[in-house]
Amino acid sequence: AIRFLENGGKIDFSSISKSLVISYLNRKIPVIATFTAQLAYKLPKESDDGCDDIGGEPWKHTLVINGFKKNQFYVTDPADFQPEPEYSINSDTLIDAIIRYDSNLLIINNQRLS
Repeated sequence: AIRFLENGGKIDFSSISKSLVISYLNRKIPVIATFTAQLAYKLPKESDDGCDDIGGEPWKHTLVINGFKKNQFYVTDPADFQPEPEYSINSDTLIDAIIRYDSNLLIINNQRLS
């Protein structure tokens, strides 16, 4: 992390919101996000004994947010549990799932951001 900052990288502590993600997408900058799949996909939590919504742990999931239209984020998903690697998720649901998991987004861009 120190090398990243020494080389001009920036850490942005802005509050995560739909408008923040859309601001990057409007500049054609995709956003990598980790989130809790329980909210986004209506899945149970997991434990060593299988599915357990009470004692289980949420499992994280990572995908790339590529676009936005009509309150839907369009994503590319590396996982194989979805029928297609590209699909849409309700934008409010995805933002809630990101905030409830770890509230981190990764934006990689080699141009200066204003």
